[in-house]
Amino acid sequence: DGLFEMSYHAAHVLALKAEMGIILTKAYRNNDKETLKHYADFELPELRKRVEALRMSHMTNWFKIYKPLGWDVMDLRYGGLLSRIDTTIYEINAYLNGEFDRLEEFEQERLPFDGVEGPIRYMNLWERLASPSKIVAKI
Repeated sequence: DGLFEMSYHAAHVLALKAEMGIILTKAYRNNDKETLKHYADFELPELRKRVEALRMSHMTNWFKIYKPLGWDVMDLRYGGLLSRIDTTIYEINAYLNGEFDRLEEFEQERLPFDGVEGPIRYMNLWERLASPSKIVAKI
C-alpha cells in the first residue's frame, strides 16, 4: 500500500535528519572538521536522496487520492527542504575551504521551539516551521 510506503520513507528521512542539526552544531563548535566533511560528503547527500524518495512516494499517493490542486504547496515545502540541504552542503564546504570564517547558523544559541521548554504539543503551521525568521511570509 502506498500509504505505508510513504510512512516508511518519512521514517527513513527522520532517522537521519532528526538529530543532524545537533550533531553538526556540536562538530562545528568542537572544530571537528572531519565530521563536518563527512556530513557534507555523505550524510547530507544521503538525506537529500531520502527526501527525494519521500517526495516521489508522497506525490504518487497524492495524485492517486486527491486532485492535483494543492500539490503546489507540497512542491514548495519539499523544494525548500531540498534547497536547505544543498545550502548546508555549500556552507560547510565553503567553511572547510576557508571561504567562510564561520558558520553563523551554528554560532547561535539553540532555543526551545516557539520559546517554550518541553515537548512540542501542536505545530501544523508551515510558515512557523520553515524559519524562525520574522520576515518569513505569513500565509
